[in-house]
Amino acid sequence: MKSFFILFRICILTLLSVIAHSAHGQAITLGASPLEAYKPFSVNVTFASSHCINPRFPLVAQSSYKAGEYSLVLSHVKAGPCRNTFDLVVPGLPFDAVSLRVSVTRSPEIAGTPAVIAESVVRPLTIGLPVGMGAVSRMYTARVESDGVFDPFSAPTGSGVGPVVLWPFTTEPLTGAKWFVEANDQNEDQAYTFKYFKRTGSSNPAGLASLYSIRYPVPLRGIFYTTEVGLADELARAWGRSVTSVGLVGKLEQGSCPVGMSPVFQTFYSGNEVSHRYTQRPDIYRALIANGYAGEGPKWCAPER
Repeated sequence: MKSFFILFRICILTLLSVIAHSAHGQAITLGASPLEAYKPFSVNVTFASSHCINPRFPLVAQSSYKAGEYSLVLSHVKAGPCRNTFDLVVPGLPFDAVSLRVSVTRSPEIAGTPAVIAESVVRPLTIGLPVGMGAVSRMYTARVESDGVFDPFSAPTGSGVGPVVLWPFTTEPLTGAKWFVEANDQNEDQAYTFKYFKRTGSSNPAGLASLYSIRYPVPLRGIFYTTEVGLADELARAWGRSVTSVGLVGKLEQGSCPVGMSPVFQTFYSGNEVSHRYTQRPDIYRALIANGYAGEGPKWCAPER
């Protein structure tokens, strides 16, 4: 029994020594300060031990963003040049990111078995809003019901129903509009279609694009939204309307969104209520298509719900 406790003590001391050694010398150095939302920045990561990464394999094996932490995992160890420092470029992160984690794997993921992490280094982050970008606002989807009060959103008197439109305010329209929100959720705190950023300057921060609105021509009701300024100007001329800059949204580039954002999908309905409708939820997008809307795909990006 005595020999067992001696062996147990040696194992514990060895484990504590390994833990202490693994944390020694670890560091993440940022290549920019202060950090701005959605603006890429370089980092230099130093691990406690040297790792041999085969140059034939990609350096970054995977990345993820969850609960405010952006995680980069370096590719698994193979025969190759050995070192304990690596230079990386982090894509622009949202302003609510609070930490950066860089890990290196001891073995790759095989047949669904998770990779084994050899080391991880974590650094807290403080990311500010860039010049030109203000607080986040919500866009709501509303179904406008006519009450006889004239308004560009109201339907003709007697029709009883108007189009589905985006309502960029937290109060109901004067026309007596009732919320027509995703999944019929009547909770205004949750039932928004997507988020956008308020504009505080004349230029667009990195990773963001202007969102424009154009009212439909008479006798149609509602508003069309786009990030394409040329399309907005063309529709405004054809419809005899003006273009309004609503705010800032994420750029959709080659089908990808900035970190911390997801696509906003556009649909079109050409029945009795001619209208476009927008949703950030893929399940709602599929449901709209199943109920007669034409799916027009992702158009821009918004902060993840």
